[in-house]
Amino acid sequence: MLRAVLLFVLLAAPADAAWIVYTNDTHATVIVQDVVLVRGKPVAGKPVKLAAGETLRQFHAGPITKTVQILEPGQAANKLLSQSDVSLRDKSLILSIRTVRGQVKLVAAPVKK
Repeated sequence: MLRAVLLFVLLAAPADAAWIVYTNDTHATVIVQDVVLVRGKPVAGKPVKLAAGETLRQFHAGPITKTVQILEPGQAANKLLSQSDVSLRDKSLILSIRTVRGQVKLVAAPVKK
C-alpha cells in the first residue's frame, strides 16, 4: 500500500523540468554565459564557446530565472554583445542568437514539431 501511495505522489507531482537550447545563427563565434543569483549574489556559469551554426543544450530540473550574456571571444576581456533575462518554467525554450540590424540579439525561436 505504501508503495502505491508513494508512486502516485511521484507521478502526480508537477514536472517543472525543461531544456534551454541556444542556437548560434550568426556568422561568427560567440561565447554564451549565464548568471544566476545565489543567496542574493550574482554567480557566473561556465562560459561556452559556440561557432556559427552550433547549438548548446542545458537541462534544468526546476524553474529558473537567469541572465544570459552573449560575448565576443578575445584575448583580453570578452566584449559584451548582448544581455537578456530568461525565465524557464515547465516548457522548453529554443533561443536563437542572431544579428538584427547590426546588433547581436537573443531571440525566441519557434519550437519545431
